[in-house]
Amino acid sequence: MKRLSKIIQALLMISKIENDQYLKQDKVDIPSLVEEILAELQELVDEKNVKIVKNLEPAILFGPCNKSLLFTMIFNLVNNAIRYNNIDGYLFIRGKASIDNYILEIEDSGIGIEESQLQNIFDRFKRFNPGDEQGYGLGLPIVKTISDFHRIGIRMVSKIMKGSTVILTFPIPQSNKKM
Repeated sequence: MKRLSKIIQALLMISKIENDQYLKQDKVDIPSLVEEILAELQELVDEKNVKIVKNLEPAILFGPCNKSLLFTMIFNLVNNAIRYNNIDGYLFIRGKASIDNYILEIEDSGIGIEESQLQNIFDRFKRFNPGDEQGYGLGLPIVKTISDFHRIGIRMVSKIMKGSTVILTFPIPQSNKKM
């Protein structure tokens, strides 16, 4: 029953996002949000003994946005990068600022995804690790829905047994840029 409830909650979230039922009233410092997420996932990091290597350049505030949704999006990606990583693996988190955008890369040294499956990575109910009893095949579709809602570019590259990298491109609206 708990599993069904989680699936329903995830589908409701996707539906609410797609129907613009969330407000975009926040401005978020992406590097600070990443730090907050890493602190929340520390127990899982310790459990897998994953080494985190961060290089996060300061960023102009991203917004207007919904901080809660951005937290969910980045949390899901970092959580996946840890869960599907190897014990004693690495997690590289890089943030690079430019005039027009902020690029956040989340790279792991984990199991990776077949190149042929990458085109379907954001499809609902697609699971790429059949032995994973925790997954519902909705985490990445939620990520994609949130990124679309905020006009954040997202792409993934991966190599089997080498790891995956998710690249998020946060556009910096003209109104947020320093004149």
